[in-house]
Amino acid sequence: MSHSKDIMSEEERVLQGVNRLPISRMIGYSVGDVGITTMKYIIAAYAMLFFTANIGASAVLVSTLFLIATVIQVLSIPIMGIVVDRTRTRNGKFRPYLLFGSIVLGITTILLFTTPAFNGTVKLVYAYIIYIVISLMHTLVHASYVAMAPALTQHPKERNVFVAVKSITVLLFGGIVTYAISLLLNMLRHKINIQEQVMITSAVIYSIVGFVLIFISFYATKAKTIEPAEKKPTIKELFCVVLYNKPLIVLIIIKFIVMVAFSLKASFQMYYFMYILKNIRLVAQTSLLSMLGMILSAILFPILANRLGKKRVFYIGMIIACIAGTVMYFIDNSSTPIVIGSMMFVSAGTTLANFSLGVMGWDTVEYGQWKTGIRAEGTIMNIPQFFSEIGHVLIGGLAGIILASCGIIPRIQQQSVQTLSCIKNMMTLIPILCFVVTIVIMYFYNLNEQKYIDIITAINSKEAK
Repeated sequence: MSHSKDIMSEEERVLQGVNRLPISRMIGYSVGDVGITTMKYIIAAYAMLFFTANIGASAVLVSTLFLIATVIQVLSIPIMGIVVDRTRTRNGKFRPYLLFGSIVLGITTILLFTTPAFNGTVKLVYAYIIYIVISLMHTLVHASYVAMAPALTQHPKERNVFVAVKSITVLLFGGIVTYAISLLLNMLRHKINIQEQVMITSAVIYSIVGFVLIFISFYATKAKTIEPAEKKPTIKELFCVVLYNKPLIVLIIIKFIVMVAFSLKASFQMYYFMYILKNIRLVAQTSLLSMLGMILSAILFPILANRLGKKRVFYIGMIIACIAGTVMYFIDNSSTPIVIGSMMFVSAGTTLANFSLGVMGWDTVEYGQWKTGIRAEGTIMNIPQFFSEIGHVLIGGLAGIILASCGIIPRIQQQSVQTLSCIKNMMTLIPILCFVVTIVIMYFYNLNEQKYIDIITAINSKEAK
């Protein structure tokens, strides 16, 4: 017993000098996520309509242009991470992009929907350049935002709480903001009848709200963060931080596989409700129950992670998801409550696993610093995002081919037995297989809680010299 107390006291002694983060600042930081999503939503909701209806471009051309923009945006993710790591200002390397980046993002969003009266081709080129700038600015703001998290606190137990608080804040606050904006727009639409004015008004409102929320995050994070050394790391050094970071490489592979599984489920979810459960109205109920499962997981995660460790919580979450997915596969389709309940447990289990992956990713920042002497939050936090986006785009691009291979015939209620089996497999067996593979790969993640404490000790000792 005394030995345990000695260990705990030694741990607290080591962590005494690391950055700490009160709950209020956790919430303030998390609000920025809602702001970034708010600014992104207006583009997702109206950009296609604007390019086709207002500019007059064909849907095929616009889809092609948007695909090119998506590729550019995905390829820019690691570049923006490097930009953040090489930034040196009096406000640090993260916060300037939150402030000035969000201002540019808001202005360009409004400019997109207020295109000057050029002729057709010039107008299209103008709007598309603005659209590309918006995509790149969103990537830069998001890259600096996610990179800031591991710099706000290095206390392992506090990080477990942080990721849970962030999730709950985004879910609840995001819902409130979306509902409030919808009410405001509904009131204004009674006074605005022209489609173009509706889009411009929506762009202004979403941009202002998004900027305010990001500014709150900017203000909430003005407390001390881990600031970089004066010397800027070279691009080669930043890539070495990734290549010599075994735990990070393991997480990159796992996150890629998880994103493939999620994207596959998302592509087939509506077909599952239409043709397997034969009730499209169940989507709303399932979404609500899944959200409740996510909130429950957010509440439980800090408790479980602090007691058992993040790696074990990952295993627990994935095993729950696999069991629930297996129930979905074998249960009779008419047992709707059991199917929906199983989907809720899949959501709860994968949420636990994702929380573990999130905090583990933060811990690899210190691992990289210990290995190379370079603290590179921007690169380390955005490289996994880059590969996850590749997984998402890959499945999105192949979705049509996969759907065709299943033999789905649109507008026909009764699909063939083979088609129904294919849909069910894509919603259950394939994701389960992906989850099992991640469980195996997680075995090679070697950065446990005790090793993290040892790394913090080594970093502190080196900085003290």
